[in-house]
Amino acid sequence: MKVKLTIELDLPDNTPLVEGYERASLGELLFDTYVNYATRSHFEDALKWCVKSSKNKDDVGAEMIYKHHDLWGDICSKAKWDFEVLK
Repeated sequence: MKVKLTIELDLPDNTPLVEGYERASLGELLFDTYVNYATRSHFEDALKWCVKSSKNKDDVGAEMIYKHHDLWGDICSKAKWDFEVLK
């Protein structure tokens, strides 16, 4: 199933690169701050919970949490995204 998620962010005027922004620089800022951050966080949590579940094979909760974060890390890493500046 494909889902299109639209998020409108109200960035403060003093956010780096917003005043007189260049599209590439603002895109990099948004990617690093939101898309890459979510992806990396899910994969880091997946690794943490994978280690916990491998140390205790009876911990089904840890394995479920590992699989959840691994799935969402994969989803985030494959996301196609774009942005537009609303004046």
